[in-house]
Amino acid sequence: MRYAFYILSILILPNISWAHDPYICQPNELGAKVMMIGDSNAFLLGKQVQKYWYSDTGPVYSDLLSEEESRHIVKFYNLGIFASGLVREFKDFKPFINQSLFSKTYLKEHWSDVFKNETDKLSFKSQDIVIIWLGTNDNQDGMGHARLSPSWWDKYENKVKSIANTCQTKNLDCYWIGPAAVTVSQSLRGFLNGLNNKFYLWLSEYPNVTYLNIFNKFGANDFKSDGFHLNSQAEIRLLNELNAQITFRRGYNIQSNAQYIRNCNAKLH
Repeated sequence: MRYAFYILSILILPNISWAHDPYICQPNELGAKVMMIGDSNAFLLGKQVQKYWYSDTGPVYSDLLSEEESRHIVKFYNLGIFASGLVREFKDFKPFINQSLFSKTYLKEHWSDVFKNETDKLSFKSQDIVIIWLGTNDNQDGMGHARLSPSWWDKYENKVKSIANTCQTKNLDCYWIGPAAVTVSQSLRGFLNGLNNKFYLWLSEYPNVTYLNIFNKFGANDFKSDGFHLNSQAEIRLLNELNAQITFRRGYNIQSNAQYIRNCNAKLH
């Protein structure tokens, strides 16, 4: 269908801008969908992904009716949900969920279930990219077991590995961000330090999951006044590290290509 529109534009509407090659500013190709899942840290980092990696990088001459998909990032989905984590069911996050992000109301499902369902629904395929940032809210009772009991840890490990298994079975390119050393409380910081070590151990079994250990990379000055969320400068540093990991694995520098596309698009308009 898109080729019919393209030919028609050349024959009948030669002065309309989208008659030209829509990919003139996209010489390199990633061609992947990108998804962010996780808690408020994930959602806020997702806004930086939207700004620096995705916004204004579509095919330059395409209009709203065009079926041309970007060779850069096809689509970005920010599915981060405030207050969410691996321990509790989705009904507990309902007040924080933007319902437009989801085609159904999740109740007893956990993030591990929702992740699999959403990648199915959004037709994520081999080598599409997923960024995961979960765990900062998980120092609590749940899953039918007392916090940090042996049975609690067993359940928790199963949920982590369920997400990793989805990455593996669908051949997705997944990047799991470990917890930052929050300053809101020493007890939470101690829990997250132990969790970071467990994430590293558990996820090392999965070739499709790249683990980003950031626990010792951010200090007190890198957090907002709440001591829980990174400030914007720290988020950009984290985004740079993510970009470096993706460049290493994929041979495609998302940030530099995004800026090239934006600069090229601006010159053509």
